[in-house]
Amino acid sequence: MIDGDLQMPQEQCFTERRRHPRFRAMEGAVVLASSNFGNVLNISKGGMAVSYINWDNQKGGKGLLDVMYEGDVVLHDFPFSVIPESETYNMGESRMIVMKQQRIKFGPLTPGQEAQLDLYLNDYAFGEA
Repeated sequence: MIDGDLQMPQEQCFTERRRHPRFRAMEGAVVLASSNFGNVLNISKGGMAVSYINWDNQKGGKGLLDVMYEGDVVLHDFPFSVIPESETYNMGESRMIVMKQQRIKFGPLTPGQEAQLDLYLNDYAFGEA
């Protein structure tokens, strides 16, 4: 075989874009943002991923959100912006309900909000996602 005919597979380069480790959220955490709501899938100090049925992005995908767990507000008035591109997946075998995943980036947080987030990560998140 001639050296020029031998083709080695190109090594794929992947650059991690996340600045913070992302953790799985305990089941039952709900995000409320204006008239939108969904379940927290995973969370980091920089943002979260939410599963939802219908997320209204008419206001430019920015605003304030709360996260509730078992009826208690655990994160309050967090500034956020929606990160474009959401994944779609079917829920159950019937495929009648189509769930989507929305990625959310936190805006600038106050020291109090940073403390709330640290408590949330400690009490309601586990294992890296």
